Amino acid sequence: MGLAGFRTVLTDILLFLSLSASKFVSDPTSVSPIPRLVHPLASPRKLRLNKFLQRRMENADPFASSTAPLTWHDFLERMRQPSAADFVKAIKSFIVSFSNNAPDPERDSAAVQEFLANMEMAFRAHPLWAGCSEEELESAGEGLEKYVMTKLYTRVFASVPDDSKLDEQLFEKIGLVQQFIRPEQLDIKTTFQNETSWLLAQKELQKINMYKAPRDKLVCILNCCKVINNLLLNASIASNEDPPGADEFLPVLIYVTLKVRSLHDCLNLFC
Repeated sequence: MGLAGFRTVLTDILLFLSLSASKFVSDPTSVSPIPRLVHPLASPRKLRLNKFLQRRMENADPFASSTAPLTWHDFLERMRQPSAADFVKAIKSFIVSFSNNAPDPERDSAAVQEFLANMEMAFRAHPLWAGCSEEELESAGEGLEKYVMTKLYTRVFASVPDDSKLDEQLFEKIGLVQQFIRPEQLDIKTTFQNETSWLLAQKELQKINMYKAPRDKLVCILNCCKVINNLLLNASIASNEDPPGADEFLPVLIYVTLKVRSLHDCLNLFC
């Protein structure tokens, strides 16, 4: 993960969550449309990220696993079918070829996205997915991404020395901020200051390094946001205040993120 890549991805996530926080906090089960944050010139990876966030925030349970066990199992079962032999061969060939090339973030990102897109198109035309719904086809794409990125994890995450150096500089600066930052400095009202809930939210972020697939890591961030949402909503009800919105949500998310121990590991989000 490079510094520029981290900033871009995290900014997208925070912006999306901030804009949708007011609606989501007041009505967690709402499924009304949420504004899409997709720039016309956005990269394929950003398009997939925004599409994923859009779907998760619109679902009745937006914090469900990005690749649920049954979905993941279904993908693996289909890949074991004799008719999927060409798919298996293509996936293995891509992983070997990709691993043998020297790291290049821009080229690597384009190569992965092109491969995933081509494979997903092939899934749609294959008898194994005949009659499947759009959601099932998207789940197949998520399963493929999880498999490929898990296999390439050590090759694509923080694999460029220059990026790693910049990351270290960022972590050092964040470490300095951790020493003095206080809730009041982010205008977090006393009503919303709850160390117990903040620790729960931080634990969700700390789970990020347990996973290798990008979307599984993103689910950890969304689960952290769920804890914060519950804290804000319960606190506002207890104090008989109006439902909190983005102005209350974002400062708490920033504070919780900054105070996470082992932040160096937790920020290993995307290649």
